[in-house]
Amino acid sequence: NKTMLSTHFADTSGLRIKCANNPNGPGLRYNGSTQAGYPGYEIKDDGGFADPWAPHIAVCNAVTNGVLANWQTTIDPIFAVDPSIWSVVFENILTDDDSYIHKGADFMTYRNPTDGRTYLLQTDANETFTISSWSPTLNFTATTKPVLNRVISGVPENRQRYFAHYRTANADLNWPYFEPRAT
Repeated sequence: NKTMLSTHFADTSGLRIKCANNPNGPGLRYNGSTQAGYPGYEIKDDGGFADPWAPHIAVCNAVTNGVLANWQTTIDPIFAVDPSIWSVVFENILTDDDSYIHKGADFMTYRNPTDGRTYLLQTDANETFTISSWSPTLNFTATTKPVLNRVISGVPENRQRYFAHYRTANADLNWPYFEPRAT
């Protein structure tokens, strides 16, 4: 919601779209140029767009079909790659059953009006720690999840960035770090 967004974004008036829990979620796949191809999503805030589906469809098209060799100019200007990598890193480390990385569903996207980019955000962490551990590359070959399969796994620089973020996050995810906070 906007309260959570305000802790990370200066402007909370952007387009917010929720992807509901669905074991075979849409995973930001491109399913055509009309709203009819995107039944798994719900507009939470239209961000002032007359047609809020158009920017969402553009993001799905970019992550599914964008030229990977030029990802910095074909994908990153509309889909915030590095912050989204952080999001899926934490979903993986926390083994979040309800997540983009696992189901391709139960996530939120936010189009920041300040930079015009869409961010992949976790929305529901009530099913974290569901499994003792997942492979760090869980679903990297799943074509139903183009952020993982193409944008991260398909771009060597982003794959390296994913593992660097994974190592950084994993270093702090231990009881000595969390015990004082939990207490």
